[in-house]
Amino acid sequence: MVAKQSDRKPWGEQRVRIFEQAGTILSMLDRGHSALSVRAQLGMDDIPVRTFHFNVRKLRDRHVGRTSEKVEDEVTPLRGESVSKKKTASLPEAGEPSTDAATKPRRKKRKFVAATVGGDNDDDLNPAKWREERLAKKKQKDA
Repeated sequence: MVAKQSDRKPWGEQRVRIFEQAGTILSMLDRGHSALSVRAQLGMDDIPVRTFHFNVRKLRDRHVGRTSEKVEDEVTPLRGESVSKKKTASLPEAGEPSTDAATKPRRKKRKFVAATVGGDNDDDLNPAKWREERLAKKKQKDA
């Protein structure tokens, strides 16, 4: 059996402490305070910096998600109204380039390079002839 440690705080207690002061933390961050200064001002120095940053990021993501949902609720049309402009957008004409983000950019084509070894005897890329050519040039130079 494993002995239970009585001096340890329950799992998630640090996150609970941070989320309880969500309004204060978010308002201070919006005013330009750094996460380290927020941590010091709220007396959360016992929470490790990495844990504090992680939980503040989660808090901010959750807050941003809620505000974007509110904006979407305000934008949605009422029952009697017509369909939004996004759905009725016309397709681009034949001459216009497509600006659709869903289309993938084309891959760059590589230039074809033919490097045959031992194929044609007249081929300059044949390494078997390089020594012969070098020796022939040397003989011509010496002569």
